[in-house]
Amino acid sequence: MAEPLRMKYPNGVTYQRRDEIEAVLAKLEELPRDQLMERMKIATPSHPDFIPPECVLHFVRKSKLDNSDRQFQIMYRALMARVEKAATVPGTRHYVGDKEAMTLRGAAIADAVVFQFEVKLTKDRNGYLEGLDYYEVNFASALASLRLTAREKVDREANRVQPLSYDDDESISPAVEKAAGSFNPFDQEKIDDPAYRSVVGAAIKRLQNKNET
Repeated sequence: MAEPLRMKYPNGVTYQRRDEIEAVLAKLEELPRDQLMERMKIATPSHPDFIPPECVLHFVRKSKLDNSDRQFQIMYRALMARVEKAATVPGTRHYVGDKEAMTLRGAAIADAVVFQFEVKLTKDRNGYLEGLDYYEVNFASALASLRLTAREKVDREANRVQPLSYDDDESISPAVEKAAGSFNPFDQEKIDDPAYRSVVGAAIKRLQNKNET
């Protein structure tokens, strides 16, 4: 039997996984680990051996008690594939020729969802994050809520952006031109750096405050 969840509702009742998820977990616990790993790699929900994300998350959380980095990596990739799929806002994917792409807004929302989920997962691996229990109860609903929060944040930040000039004939300051010449806004290494994003966010707030004075 899977370890019971710990988070409680306001009335004191402990969260419970859905019966079908408990049943699947019971069967998966009996599988040899290598077979379990292979099944986790199946990404098509309609496949008969597809493992629900609630179950994948359960085994990822449980893996902190193991000493197998290989197994953790397989489970982690399987889990994040499900997170990334759930993080995608409907209608933000499109095709450019024969290649699938995502709108900038959609990518920003998806990145924010993935980042917040990884923060929760990291906290759980360092102890036990009760807030992650609901993801084992209803993964789709939990990710939808996370996606909504991320979407509101991305849209709010997009509305804060101020143009460099309100007049097409107004020149841009040399300082701005110099900074722009040496800055690549699509540098993925910088974008993925939480410290960098924090500094940029603080700079934007200072600029906004300055414009308001």
